[in-house]
Amino acid sequence: IELLCPVGEYLWAEFKDRVDFKNITMQGVKIIESGNNSYGDYIKFSDGTMICLGAINGSTSLYDYWGQFKRTEEDIQVIFPETFKSVSYVVANGTNSSGIFAVLISGIYTTHFNFTGLKANNNVDISYGIYYQAFGKWK
Repeated sequence: IELLCPVGEYLWAEFKDRVDFKNITMQGVKIIESGNNSYGDYIKFSDGTMICLGAINGSTSLYDYWGQFKRTEEDIQVIFPETFKSVSYVVANGTNSSGIFAVLISGIYTTHFNFTGLKANNNVDISYGIYYQAFGKWK
């Protein structure tokens, strides 16, 4: 099967378990390994690029920070499913059942990243969900 995808567009396969991702090549770069563990999913490309994807759920307490905003009492650590040689960047989004929950990344390392949550309302204890994508090199 040949999949054609215009430059700058995303390729999405709905039935991941029925597609052999190891045989897909995009602009001369082949996926050589993909997998998952309790920390998330990863994809390694032949040019040394790696993408890690994951989600965590948790709960934390908030304290006064700036005006109506409150932030988490301490940084929260998110572990990558595979270790990077170097990390280019991390994109993370937060969800919460009430109010705005922003994810402020406070440190990026080869094995994990840390974030602080920022929320606008009067709740002190919250539950949250964080969804992230990390991009970098594995070799």
